[in-house]
Amino acid sequence: MRYLSTGECAEIKALLVVADGVSDRPIQELSGKTPLETARRSGLDWVAENGVSGLIDPVAPGVVVDSDVANMAMLGCDPSRYYRGRGAIEAAGVGLEVREGDVALRCNYALVSRSGILIHPRVSINEGLAKELELVINEVAEEFGAEFRHSMGFRCVLVLREAGPIRKIELPTARSVGQKPMVRGSELANVLNELVWRISRRLQGLGDGVPNFVLPWAAGEATSLPSFREVHGLRAACVAGVGLIKGLCRLMGMEVLEIQGATGDIDTNYLEKARAAVRLLNNYDFIYVHVEAPDEASHRKSLAQKQWAIFQIGRLVEHVLSHTDLDDLVVAVLGDHTTSTRLGEHVADPAPISIYSSEALRDGVRRFTERDAARGGLRRLRGVDILPLIKDLMGA
Repeated sequence: MRYLSTGECAEIKALLVVADGVSDRPIQELSGKTPLETARRSGLDWVAENGVSGLIDPVAPGVVVDSDVANMAMLGCDPSRYYRGRGAIEAAGVGLEVREGDVALRCNYALVSRSGILIHPRVSINEGLAKELELVINEVAEEFGAEFRHSMGFRCVLVLREAGPIRKIELPTARSVGQKPMVRGSELANVLNELVWRISRRLQGLGDGVPNFVLPWAAGEATSLPSFREVHGLRAACVAGVGLIKGLCRLMGMEVLEIQGATGDIDTNYLEKARAAVRLLNNYDFIYVHVEAPDEASHRKSLAQKQWAIFQIGRLVEHVLSHTDLDDLVVAVLGDHTTSTRLGEHVADPAPISIYSSEALRDGVRRFTERDAARGGLRRLRGVDILPLIKDLMGA
């Protein structure tokens, strides 16, 4: 493989826009159509009409995946080889190092009743309150040799140092609403329960309007991922709001840009993400733009929010298209997995992908939707197939 030297850029560059959870199932309220079929899609449709489309199974047909596994595959890392749990990836996203023997946990700020029953599994807070809670929670965490860090909104991370293997613990989830959220399993489970409930007692003393529980729901061990540049020979940068994607890209040695107003939710700054992508194309060969909003809307079961997010992502793509030389750019837009708005959770249905290149053979697909993509020339792909396709069109 030929590696680009310092200061050298690829002649053809690439932009990959991931609309997290954008695809869906037909919904009765939409006359049997999906939110993607009924939303305004502007730039997304342009890529479909001027490129080639298909469907993606992030891992394999019939397999339900989370965003960590899906995006790892999209970036060319085979999850079956490299995945060691979500927690360490989330930790990297907030700047926490996870060493061998540590256990990292992705957590949510949550609300429990006085009797300890989970009421709300996700409670978003502002940055001011987050700093206050970090101080309070770390006072407790330090007694357990642990470290806590706020990520964004309702998201946070807890790392237990030298806590041992995680294979024998069962963590609570958002489905634990109406139950007491307990960690079950090994001795580590006992330590975690003592830690999170002691944190809860401290938070309950802070009064109303403050989340009173830290819900641990995804664990992980130290993770080592291959360098994106060493594997692909390209200088890469990431534009994202959520810590998970930032962490994944940092672990692969990619440049991660902090975007003002990137909230990882429906109110994220779509235009600033588009502007950042255009700027980064001047100095990098491959830009990975991730937008979490459709997935968050789906988990809230909000059709209106999902349609709004799709419209905004279409405008994001439209901005990039109008501010770059399309003869020297490969543009791919895709969903990393499917999230059902009716169910409020991920499902195994494949997600659409469209790829534009001035040299790509158009396949007659004119709209970026699930149904249209099923007729596309790319047929049905796996997540790990995406980068080889893009690199081939780049001539890299």
